[in-house]
Amino acid sequence: VIKDRIPKGYRIPEIDNKIRKARCKEEAKLLSDAKRAGVKTPVLYDVNLEDKAITMEEIEGVMLKEVIDDDLAFRLGGEISKLHSSDIIHGDITTSNILFSDGKLVFIDFGLGRYSQLKEDKAVDLLVLKKSLQSIDYNLALRYFDLVLKGYGDESILNAIHDIESRGRYTH
Repeated sequence: VIKDRIPKGYRIPEIDNKIRKARCKEEAKLLSDAKRAGVKTPVLYDVNLEDKAITMEEIEGVMLKEVIDDDLAFRLGGEISKLHSSDIIHGDITTSNILFSDGKLVFIDFGLGRYSQLKEDKAVDLLVLKKSLQSIDYNLALRYFDLVLKGYGDESILNAIHDIESRGRYTH
């Protein structure tokens, strides 16, 4: 699979080039650091900064949203915890950006990812997932999200999540 970062016509070309090159580099680094953290991601074959393209393994599998259950929700929490323990913020953890392949959860599309040690950023990452779960089945979403948090295994993240939700940015 080749992921191309296409030019944005509304940006000044020199700035656009710099942004696309930086994001391409960052995504490749995030993918390999996630793998180093023990999280399954596609194998990176090539990073072409000239063309702002990443060539990576095509994953045969289904989107998590098609197969999620209690067990996978719990396992997902553990995988997200591995990312966050390495200060990797995925930036777009949705049930469409996680594939289920050969019994494993595979994280794809780190295009909005970055590095952060802040608990707040990690909580926001989890809240993006909560919203994604609600779009599949609102009634099951809360149960799945509770299981994700159990699998995540860090009770202190709950305070950050509650703080953010109480500000009204991510309420139902």
